[in-house]
Amino acid sequence: MATRLIVMRHAKSSFLDGQQEDFERPLNEQGQKDAIMIGNQLLNLGWKPDIVMVSPSMRTMETLNLMGEEFIKTKCVTNSELYLADLYTLEDCVNKAPDDATTLLLGHNPGIEILVSSLSGQYRIMKEAYTALFKKSTENWMLEYILTPR
Repeated sequence: MATRLIVMRHAKSSFLDGQQEDFERPLNEQGQKDAIMIGNQLLNLGWKPDIVMVSPSMRTMETLNLMGEEFIKTKCVTNSELYLADLYTLEDCVNKAPDDATTLLLGHNPGIEILVSSLSGQYRIMKEAYTALFKKSTENWMLEYILTPR
């Protein structure tokens, strides 16, 4: 089995009121639809994760839960360091991903966008629910696709 990495930014969220904490922001209606759509796209491409590393924020957890039962049943590591993580923290998570497995890393910008750009060697925009699929070739990651919900 190949070593594969799915790097995903949470689906679209919104503030319910002006006093809501960033960590507690839920997905909006479009974000809910997008999470379901990306989950279906990943399964149709055969990219079911063996392990999930996810930020514990409300919007990342909702994104994961809406992606489908196959994603929820996967071994899930909730890591508070992934909330608004920098490149070095995200790279550390990537380096801890097991070989010969598919790992889903689900987090936030700007870190997700910086990580995808770093791994691909080219600047990449990662809007809400954008999902980058990488395969490991020897020691380097090769970008296979960037999935978008629309």
